[in-house]
Amino acid sequence: RWLAPDGIMLPSQCKVWLAPFSSPAFVEKTSGFWHSRPYGVDMSVLAPRALDQRISEPVIDTLEQEGLLAPALPVWTLDCAAAEAVEFQSQELPFSFHIKGVGGDEQQALGAFHGLAAWFTCELTESVSFSTGPEAAPTHWEQTLLFVGRESGVHGRELAAGDAIG
Repeated sequence: RWLAPDGIMLPSQCKVWLAPFSSPAFVEKTSGFWHSRPYGVDMSVLAPRALDQRISEPVIDTLEQEGLLAPALPVWTLDCAAAEAVEFQSQELPFSFHIKGVGGDEQQALGAFHGLAAWFTCELTESVSFSTGPEAAPTHWEQTLLFVGRESGVHGRELAAGDAIG
């Protein structure tokens, strides 16, 4: 309502992206200490509890592109100049991913399915944009990792589908 008729909104468009991910390095980083026998004491029994506690909330971390189990999908697009306040309220964002296989072999398990990674991209002009996704140089925004549990094996051609509600 405050933008002049010939004004330019920056960013002009933003998208939220979602992709299934696997991050064994994060799992090891989170639970590895408990397996290291600090001070000679076996505390490995605490490792699963420490991991469960850490992944019970969204995790902000940097994810490598190789950790994606399927191509990312844009689940929400916002035209910043034309957006209405209602567009920022509760959203249901449907998604459906076909899990890829190791080396293109769709029958071979790719890895542990840990959850869904979310990030955003912004278009400043038609020729200038930036991404906070795993395919881009890391930023302070990183990615949001939404864990669905400790892990489950996934295989090529499997479908991961649902609604992200925010």
